[in-house]
Amino acid sequence: MKFDFLNRLQIHQRTSVYLLCVLCAINFGIVLLALFNATLQPEIPMLSLDLDGSLAEYFQYFEELSIALILLGLAIRRRDGGLLLWGLLFLYLFIDDGFSIHENMGLLIEGAFQSVASINLSVHIYEMLFSMMVAAVFLLSIVFNCFRQKSVYDRAITYDLVFLLGLIGFFGVFVDVLHVILGSVWWMYLLFTVVEEAGELFTFSLILVYVYQLARSNEGEGVLVIQPIAHRLYMRYIDPRRG
Repeated sequence: MKFDFLNRLQIHQRTSVYLLCVLCAINFGIVLLALFNATLQPEIPMLSLDLDGSLAEYFQYFEELSIALILLGLAIRRRDGGLLLWGLLFLYLFIDDGFSIHENMGLLIEGAFQSVASINLSVHIYEMLFSMMVAAVFLLSIVFNCFRQKSVYDRAITYDLVFLLGLIGFFGVFVDVLHVILGSVWWMYLLFTVVEEAGELFTFSLILVYVYQLARSNEGEGVLVIQPIAHRLYMRYIDPRRG
């Protein structure tokens, strides 16, 4: 099956582009308010990027829950086990962020390790390990289901969502580690805070627009990103060498 990204983009282009512009404008506004807030003494917690209960956190909760509900509704409508797993994964991300599950589990794991061994690691490390283990369980289930699927379209959706979730992981894990290691200087702390939190906000906005587009399209249609790009790269650089 051949996918043409530009042709698919034109199906519901206007509404999707409007939605993306609105979400990006909100994200820019949140980041600008946070930068302004950094100049205040004392700072306003609601305008911070990295504090629980802040405007940025609540908007990310909204995006995560919206993504989960759209995917779950789409999974029920299309009777698609893969979309159901994706919906449950984003629902978990919403619950985890909203109720600080990985923070609480990190404290429990830290206490358990210290009681049986002289391991003195930062609780932040345990939090990330717990989050990565949960994400790995979901992703392995999704990948297993993906290879069971015979539909090229279903696999293409999985490729796209894995890529977009990888961006979340890049900002939430890799940049977060740099944040912890290099954040002792105030301007470095502010820089990595903006990169990490803004990166997550904008990526969740992209995912929300993506799943919204899927929901508005008929089954077998929609904006597919990674599969057509990978197909073109394969046909241009790898396939000709076979001959």
